[in-house]
Amino acid sequence: MKTYIQKLVLLILIVTIIGCQELFDIDPLDKANVITNRIMKETVVGTEKSEIKPLSDIQVIDFDLVLGNNIKGICFARNAIISSVDTMIELGTSSDIPFSIKVNSEICHIITKKREFVFSEEAYNLFSFQDTFKVKLKKGSNPIIVSGLVEDSGQIYLRQIASYEGKPTIKFGSASEILPWKFIRGATNSIKNISELLIKSTVESLKGEWIPQPNLFYDKLIIDDDNTYKRESYYEWHYAIGTTMLGLINLSKISNNSEIYNFIKGYCDFAISMRDTFRYQYKELHALRTGNYRMFRKTMLDDTGPASLPFVEVYQKENDKQYLEIIKEMTDYVANEQVRLEDGTFCRPEPEEMTIWADDLFMSSQLLLRAAKIFDKPEYIDDVVHQIIKFHEYLWDPEKKIHRHAYFDFEKKQSDILWSRANGWMSWSISSALLHIPKTHKDYNKVLKIYKTIIDGLVEYQGKNGLWHQVLDRTDSFEETSGSAMFTLAIARGVINGWLSEDYKKYATKGWEGISRNISDDGVVKDICRGTGIGYDYDFYNNRDRFDNDPRGLGAVLTAALEVSKICN
Repeated sequence: MKTYIQKLVLLILIVTIIGCQELFDIDPLDKANVITNRIMKETVVGTEKSEIKPLSDIQVIDFDLVLGNNIKGICFARNAIISSVDTMIELGTSSDIPFSIKVNSEICHIITKKREFVFSEEAYNLFSFQDTFKVKLKKGSNPIIVSGLVEDSGQIYLRQIASYEGKPTIKFGSASEILPWKFIRGATNSIKNISELLIKSTVESLKGEWIPQPNLFYDKLIIDDDNTYKRESYYEWHYAIGTTMLGLINLSKISNNSEIYNFIKGYCDFAISMRDTFRYQYKELHALRTGNYRMFRKTMLDDTGPASLPFVEVYQKENDKQYLEIIKEMTDYVANEQVRLEDGTFCRPEPEEMTIWADDLFMSSQLLLRAAKIFDKPEYIDDVVHQIIKFHEYLWDPEKKIHRHAYFDFEKKQSDILWSRANGWMSWSISSALLHIPKTHKDYNKVLKIYKTIIDGLVEYQGKNGLWHQVLDRTDSFEETSGSAMFTLAIARGVINGWLSEDYKKYATKGWEGISRNISDDGVVKDICRGTGIGYDYDFYNNRDRFDNDPRGLGAVLTAALEVSKICN
């Protein structure tokens, strides 16, 4: 029986290849395999030690990490704030101990109670602290003393409050270099009035040596210097890697290639084997960019949804609970913790609160669609359907017949730019959803109608070379690969599944022709736009960097190759 099935799969592949050769010089699956081989070749499974550096100028003051355990009493940390001008700034802090801050010998902030430490990176470079306060600075060096009432442990985070994508205007250390904080242990004090203790405690009478914060190290994923793509490892827990793995999953199924499956399983096994190490470094050593840190940050759909997709595939094959635990944890976040509008639509706190990103339809739906089956939760399917309808409602531009990148709920308006990959995430998401939503679902036809409406709009923007532009309605913007691949796969799926007529086949094949020209013979994919937040003007999008073999586009290219190969006959 197994031999018969293998022969049948081989026959299907042969027929497909013959059909593809009539349309393309090189079969799409051959292109996909070359890309896959490069991905696997350029993946190093392992870590190397790297020194922990402050993330976005977040100052970490951890008394027990420097002074040792079993501390009781007042401890001090000192440094200097360097400002280029006389100014007033706002600082944010989080802590789990009573503490005070003096700048230029003046008390500017005090917390008198022990409390649970609360800090989070809400979005990219956007942080949430427990307290904020203002500090007057003079031009030059401003000495800062932090005193904390420590009982066994004590940590304080400190950073200047900055706007979305804004950078601090100050630095800590000296005018010429960043200097570590220095620490000293004070005498045990029996004063019961904590406010008085923190205010009156001074460092002048202390004797002993100030101890500099030691160099600490974390495990960094190895990326070879000669790799095509160097920004992330292909084994990193990352939404873009998850989309790449999704493309590999689809390819491994049609080709029955055990090597590809083992590569995918290796991704999952590596994440599990290193999880405790990375968690300790993230939470205890304050290495906020340790390997796979997004598993522990877990404050956005990017951190949770797509990166989990390989675990779904491996769990379904291996039936091992260690994979299921990851799937459940991340699904719980997507379903129950991600911020939403009052009507249940997923949104983000950037660039302003309650912003809908087109990207997030993909970041949420792909896991929910699969988790619905694993956990027997049809309400997850209902949620995806709801998201599709609402995202389309909020982002659709009826005049342009495509989607805007974002919707700002507080201002009740759409963003200005028609970004290619934003529309790609939408079309890929909805074409996937139609493969999972039962046709008996009350809103199946509504989703199908949205899909057809989207495709009819997109084909109008396809360029003469088969590709779509970075800004869809601006032909002076560059032709972009990832969005083009997402449109191509969504159109091909429509033809294959009968959602679209055979007339649409020409758009998919023309799209693949354009994509194929951006793939070298040795598997390098060009003109993939880097990660892109919400921009406010054309130049922001058109000036984005493009990286060869950026995983933000590889998964779409692999999936497009697979889908186009199915319509060759």
